Amino acid sequence: IPLRVLEKVTGFKKSQILPILWEYVSRNVVISATDRIEAIIHNGKDGFIKIKRIFTENGREIESIRDIFRFNGYLGPVLRIDRKIPGVKFQTPWDEMKLSISDFLTFAKSSYSLNTNQVQSLKLALDALVTEEEGNGNVEDFLTSPINVFDDIIKVDYPDIDNAGNLRKLRDFYNVTTNQRAYLLALGWSVLAPLHYALKSRATGIIQAPLLVFTGRTKGGKTALASFFVGQGFDQPKDLYFYGSEAIRTNFTLMKHMSESNLPAVLDDVPASFNSVHKDALKMYVQTGHFGDRGKGDQTLTQYKGARSFIETLNEDIMLDEDLAFNNRIIQEKYTKDSAEKKDLVAWNDFINSIPSGFLISIVKELFSGQNINDILKEVENFDNGIDWINFGLNKLNTLCNKYGIPPFPNYNKNAEKDFNTYAVEIAQAF
Repeated sequence: IPLRVLEKVTGFKKSQILPILWEYVSRNVVISATDRIEAIIHNGKDGFIKIKRIFTENGREIESIRDIFRFNGYLGPVLRIDRKIPGVKFQTPWDEMKLSISDFLTFAKSSYSLNTNQVQSLKLALDALVTEEEGNGNVEDFLTSPINVFDDIIKVDYPDIDNAGNLRKLRDFYNVTTNQRAYLLALGWSVLAPLHYALKSRATGIIQAPLLVFTGRTKGGKTALASFFVGQGFDQPKDLYFYGSEAIRTNFTLMKHMSESNLPAVLDDVPASFNSVHKDALKMYVQTGHFGDRGKGDQTLTQYKGARSFIETLNEDIMLDEDLAFNNRIIQEKYTKDSAEKKDLVAWNDFINSIPSGFLISIVKELFSGQNINDILKEVENFDNGIDWINFGLNKLNTLCNKYGIPPFPNYNKNAEKDFNTYAVEIAQAF
């Protein structure tokens, strides 16, 4: 091996070394041994993937080679995303990404203007690469979240943080926050949010992991509060948890983002019509993570599924569909003029700057790491409505508060003000 290559690969794992070697020695992977079709993968400034086919014509062997993908960078290693989804790492001089094979094909098609035949050939090449690398043991695990459930056991891979100190700060700020109800709601909800999908996918009956919506006056602090718990609490960069209305305009784009992790998300400044237009899909989503289907012209069916729960923010009050609101599938908290006028930016900034990113991951780790998810499922299967999920989270936090000598958080009780038109419900109940 040339010295310049050895210098590049020193200290790397085998799976990391291989993509570098493919710059000097192209990698061939078998697509079909029967039909004698291979993919040739070459990395570097003149990176490419070609399809080679050998066939016999008039008693002579003929070799056919065609380009399907050209790039400047490194493809590989092969990834096992969340221990189940095949993926690949792709690095260019400008960017580095770890994508599922499906997402990489979408990326390559749009970024490199590939036609349908090229995309299909690229898929064959990548599938062959994944198969060979799995057989050779050259696959890297890549987790999209530090909070996972493997073989029914909750595992949290994250450094320990000062949970006692952070809980005390969280409890102290509750006394001065301008919207105590929204604060309690977001905090209690966040405790179980990364486990919502694991619970929904294991439930034999119907469980309804709630979504949240903060509505009302702009500049009241809705987005700041949601971002604090969802973004800072779970140590997420903004582009991985924060989505404006344009980013969720279609079912596909919404579920694309909601499938990228099990950590919660914020849908900011969504249109007031969002919950009414998607009311049936939202009812299903809180139970299964399924958000409707779309038929294609080729008679195939696309299913939209997501693993993330989310908090919506709207700059106006809304009237939730009675089915969504009545059982608190979506729990709404309103921000008023009073909230905006009482807002103290200096106190808020001092508070959020005093708590490190990832504080909720560390709390979840102390509460649940090593536990069997089915033990939690037995409890949530007895919940009557979404409020029980919030108070379950707050009660879990209070076990730590008791441990560390911190005053407990009060329970969250839904405001007596109605979020929905109860007229039809009241008539039904009368009968």
